[in-house]
Amino acid sequence: MLRNLLFVTLFFVSDICAGFAEEQLTFSTGTITTNYTESASGLESSSTTTTTTTETEELAAGAVAALPLSFTYEMYLDTKRSFFAQGIVPLVSSTPDSYFFIGGGFNFYFMSIGTKAVFKDRDVELRLIPNWRYYWGFNGGIGYLIYTTEVKKKSDLLAELGLHTGALYSLGEIWGLKVEGGISRGQGVSTAATSIRILLGATYYLK
Repeated sequence: MLRNLLFVTLFFVSDICAGFAEEQLTFSTGTITTNYTESASGLESSSTTTTTTTETEELAAGAVAALPLSFTYEMYLDTKRSFFAQGIVPLVSSTPDSYFFIGGGFNFYFMSIGTKAVFKDRDVELRLIPNWRYYWGFNGGIGYLIYTTEVKKKSDLLAELGLHTGALYSLGEIWGLKVEGGISRGQGVSTAATSIRILLGATYYLK
């Protein structure tokens, strides 16, 4: 009963708590699928060959499914909000095509505080570590897509925006488990793409 009362109290006064863990690292893998469609501008690079080749070449479309490795650095602004930077590289792809991502965004925690917190006075120190943490957020960044057409291998840079949601489970004061799902839309010079991510990994508090 006392523990629940303390948790409720912290929920309402989390913005004025004495201190909280400020930084967190996440290492994740899982699955990422990027569906892309080439625009007419994607054919311009082959127009220097022959007129016949340009006229007969079709716009490319396909999907890149990969086992990714994701690195995320998260910095808490308070116990309910955080900023993060993220990088994703493919470990194994189902095709010769590849997809990379680097960017950042914000997380907003709900139903509990988003990080461990510490209350202190002259005689007492109270540490509160939530077992479960839930969040949603948005992200943006640059995607790099390598795709293959009937004519040649091409690449494109994508400006991306997306939404995500996830949950974390604490394994003591430092380590935790994290699952996250998200979707983003990217627009490049020669392609448009939609990426769907499902990631599972481990978290580590830096402070």
